[in-house]
Amino acid sequence: TYIYRVLKQVHPDTGISKKGMSIMNSFINDIFERIALEASKLCRYSKKKTLSSREIHT
Repeated sequence: TYIYRVLKQVHPDTGISKKGMSIMNSFINDIFERIALEASKLCRYSKKKTLSSREIHT
């Protein structure tokens, strides 16, 4: 998985258990879900279909 590849790039000698990987996967999915929700709200507020860096910075 992507998390494992990043871990190996940053700390090549470190491993992670299946349970640890499952927790990290759930964490990342939760973060992306929250980002998507906020992006959706920003689109609604700005009445646009796409976001630019301007909407994100304000």
